[in-house]
Amino acid sequence: MTAPVPLLNHVAMSVDPAVLDEQGRADVLSFYGEVFGWTEGDNTGERGNPLILMTGAPMQFIYLLPGDPDS
Repeated sequence: MTAPVPLLNHVAMSVDPAVLDEQGRADVLSFYGEVFGWTEGDNTGERGNPLILMTGAPMQFIYLLPGDPDS
């Protein structure tokens, strides 16, 4: 019997807004693109300019949204 393939679905995380500035986005995309092959998803119409990392599998993505850095 083989183990089931782990899946994720609509994972959302709040991050410090500085992580999602122009340089931070580039760094996040570079790292996760190199390590996992993730790419940037289209955030058109999304509030707050989130960074959406697509895993390559249908409907599986990581959603990074700027949060309150003091909480």
